[in-house]
Amino acid sequence: MKTLKKYALSILIIVATVQMCAMEETKKKKLNKNIPTLQSIAGRAVACEFKRMIDAREQFEDGQFQEFVNYVQLHADTLKPFLSDEICLHTGEILIEKREIFNEAVKAQHSQVVALLLAAGVDVNLHDYFDDRVKNSERNVKRVKLLLDHGVNVNLQTDRGWTLLHTAAYYGHVDLVQLLLDHGADKDSQNKKGRTALHLAIYNVDFAEYDGKLSQHEDPIGVRTKIVALLLEYGANVETQDHNGKTPLHLTGCSYTNQEIITMLLDYGVHLDVQDTSGKTPYDSELIQTIVFSRKLHQIAFYVFETIQAR
Repeated sequence: MKTLKKYALSILIIVATVQMCAMEETKKKKLNKNIPTLQSIAGRAVACEFKRMIDAREQFEDGQFQEFVNYVQLHADTLKPFLSDEICLHTGEILIEKREIFNEAVKAQHSQVVALLLAAGVDVNLHDYFDDRVKNSERNVKRVKLLLDHGVNVNLQTDRGWTLLHTAAYYGHVDLVQLLLDHGADKDSQNKKGRTALHLAIYNVDFAEYDGKLSQHEDPIGVRTKIVALLLEYGANVETQDHNGKTPLHLTGCSYTNQEIITMLLDYGVHLDVQDTSGKTPYDSELIQTIVFSRKLHQIAFYVFETIQAR
């Protein structure tokens, strides 16, 4: 049985043959465009070899497919014409359709292979490379960064209108939120329910929503506070209303929401009198009333103290 490395070697032999004959074939093509060139024939051969390798993937031991991807990484420059040249487009189409090589390349952080297949037109959804478990946050950041560095659209949306920033904020991935904002993610993008990343960071603050996805050492409210602070720092709109008319401040009345998030929103000038579709305002929340009253008392006390000191 052939190993995947042998499949790769056979592909590279074909490519090398083409390169050796490239100049001669160019001359022939100019003389008679109806005669298939060696390049076009080899392109189809490369495509067939790739297809045979991919279709036979399940027959190989663990690690052999990764060995093939590593091999492609080493020879990415040689293979590039066979994925980008219109004559050999079929090669790229097979890889794009199967996608195994692209997925493995992202996992292994093989930048050249990723660039190669993106240039060939592979369709990428950032959500495919996101694991909502916080313990895998570092891996998420590495994979997503690789794709963003190669020009993948940071604001791609799912059928529900979610961008990866929505998802990262909802599941409490601080480092990923930072990465996405640094790469120009739309902080005010709304999903199909009209909610922004700021809504979602606050909305999922309840411990029960995590369903065991946080590690024992993570503090859900502390994580939320960091994400809200990041979004506000990057200029997220605190007044955006979802399809129920709720601003982010409306959602802070749920259980376990900490005072610090409400205080931050108030510091950024959020209005207390905005009505949702049921006519309720954020100020209808007893928690928010208490915090606002406490802030006013603090302001009065500070004013009195400053007045006394000035005498």
